Amino acid sequence: MAGCVNITPKVTSVYRWKGETVKDEESLMMIKTKTSMVSQLIEFVRKNHPYDVCEVISVPVSLNVFGECELMFHFNTKCKYGIKF
Repeated sequence: MAGCVNITPKVTSVYRWKGETVKDEESLMMIKTKTSMVSQLIEFVRKNHPYDVCEVISVPVSLNVFGECELMFHFNTKCKYGIKF
């Protein structure tokens, strides 16, 4: 599902939950995939995330001409076979 996953540990998050302000230490994941796989990836994250409600943000990215062919080959190969983390 993913061509690449970046994990940033120890991110401080402040949010409202059940009427209270909560401050937690979390890990931030940036998961890179093809547009055609976003829905499948979101479903996977929701099923496997420990929170009742998890945040998933999808942002389309345009690649420049210098890295596009190599990166798209990588994504097409890795997304097809998947990366386990």
